[in-house]
Amino acid sequence: MQSKLVVIILLCSVLVSINAAQVICASPDYFYPDNCDKELNASSASDYYSSHPALEYKELDHADITIREKTLYRDTFNIVDQELKGHKHLLWEYKKNKLENVSPKRQVYFYYSVTINKKNKYHTRKAIVDIETGNEIVVGESIDY
Repeated sequence: MQSKLVVIILLCSVLVSINAAQVICASPDYFYPDNCDKELNASSASDYYSSHPALEYKELDHADITIREKTLYRDTFNIVDQELKGHKHLLWEYKKNKLENVSPKRQVYFYYSVTINKKNKYHTRKAIVDIETGNEIVVGESIDY
């Protein structure tokens, strides 16, 4: 009787371990899944912006920093790090809004423009457009005056 109990406990622990491993290894279900291996005939970010005047995102006039990139979603954070050095508030602001429904390996157009006044107050606009669907995943504006 005791040996049967030990066998049952061992079987249960193995099943729990297998189930836990499946949960840990399972990839998240993204609304915008990985498409980095998909060959998309996409234009450059500048060409796309110029040829889609109906986009909700509009660059700031006389922007001090303008970013237009065709990239993977995960790389937008590196681009922001490189382009906004010296503007820690902007880096923090962008990084705190990580999208949980977009795979890091999703192909996107990334647009970001910033004006900075003499008192180091910022006006920013950003957009992330899904290359495959053309959906504007994020469009936002922030004014720090």
